[in-house]
Amino acid sequence: MAITSGIGVGSGLDIGSIVQKLVTLEGQPATDQLNARQSAAQTRLSALGTLKGALSSFQTAVQSLKSSSTFSALAATSSNTALFTATANSSAVAANYSIGITQLAQAQRQTSASHATAATFGVAGDTLNIAVGGVGVNVTLGADTTLSGIAAAVNGTANIGVTASVINDGAGNSYLSFTSKSTGSANTVSVSATTADPNLTALAGELSVANGSLPVAQQAQNASFTVNGVTATSSSNTVTGVIPGVTLTLNSVGAAAATPNLNVAVDQTAINKKVDDFVAAYNSLQQVTKNLGNYDSSTKQGGPLVGDSTLRSIVGQVRSDATGVVSSVSAGSNYNSLAMLGIQVDRYGVMSVDKTKLAAAVTANSNALSDVFSSSNGVAVRLDSRISSYVQAGGFLDTQTTGLNKTLRDVSQGRLDLQNRLDAFQASLQKQFTAMDVAVGTMNSTSSWLSSALSKL
Repeated sequence: MAITSGIGVGSGLDIGSIVQKLVTLEGQPATDQLNARQSAAQTRLSALGTLKGALSSFQTAVQSLKSSSTFSALAATSSNTALFTATANSSAVAANYSIGITQLAQAQRQTSASHATAATFGVAGDTLNIAVGGVGVNVTLGADTTLSGIAAAVNGTANIGVTASVINDGAGNSYLSFTSKSTGSANTVSVSATTADPNLTALAGELSVANGSLPVAQQAQNASFTVNGVTATSSSNTVTGVIPGVTLTLNSVGAAAATPNLNVAVDQTAINKKVDDFVAAYNSLQQVTKNLGNYDSSTKQGGPLVGDSTLRSIVGQVRSDATGVVSSVSAGSNYNSLAMLGIQVDRYGVMSVDKTKLAAAVTANSNALSDVFSSSNGVAVRLDSRISSYVQAGGFLDTQTTGLNKTLRDVSQGRLDLQNRLDAFQASLQKQFTAMDVAVGTMNSTSSWLSSALSKL
């Protein structure tokens, strides 16, 4: 309720100001208490949000290490990338291969005889049938039946198997060239014309391998290569299926090296990156928790969760899950913890990795990383489960967040209740001061009358 300000008629007092100050004094303790509750809840709510975000980011890195396939990914390495490159998928097998390339796959290219640049062939509506590998598409000529117009009509036709281009010799002569879009010996080009125009029919013959009017500018041919001495062919220079799980990209002709020049092996670079990402994510989480719970003795300032038992519990459990012994390693394995792989946490909570020790462990036991991270009791498996219990809907942090939001709602309701109480208090004061003002006014009036009467005696 608004407080009406004004000078009392009878008393001369500023009743509105007096009532305002009394109401403020009455409500100040409760207001301070509500402000403190709200500030504490909002600070903790923000801190828990920061903690939840850091835990979720760490969980992303953890989940990428839960699958054993992470540690069995293979990489295909060429010893001569000018000769060929290669990639491997999950079905590949670790092995060495000798690769020799005797012939690259190439597309058919056919060029017409020389014609005057302005020469025309047929009329609008005439049709060329262009077939690649026996699959033909009809191309209808437009108004422009010069070589340039024909090339434009070909290139503008959907699903056409060739690319058309015009070559000018600078002396007023032009050549029409067709290049198949597909490599391989089966993808030869044949052209025929449905027209009475002898010039268009002749041009079709010049561009058709089947007609053989002109020598072929470039023959369609398959790639030919050897793998460990076995000869293989491919219609494309991108070869799949010859080596299971491996895709070869043939780049140039060259004999097989004396030593194997394709190596399919565990992708240690990718694995090292996964481990590095895990270590970085762990340290990032530790830095966040440190900032939230740290106390600076020099500034006498603490983080928003300093001394908080929830934070201490999370930090302790995450560290225990990360550094504890893994009970589900393969029988006979000498590696059952991150520390044995060269991944350690120092007394300040900072994780680091000894790459030399890690490489030695993987060399000695190819399953070491998989066992420690992704077996049933592995570090990544139990950390993922632990963090899920914190961050999932209905989880540990969600429950606390729900409670804090309820506290904020209670504070809002408390402010409404306090305002209602102060409004009633103000109304009561206003009534009392108004009555006092009237009484004072009456007494002042009586006093004035008596003074006047007495002065006349």
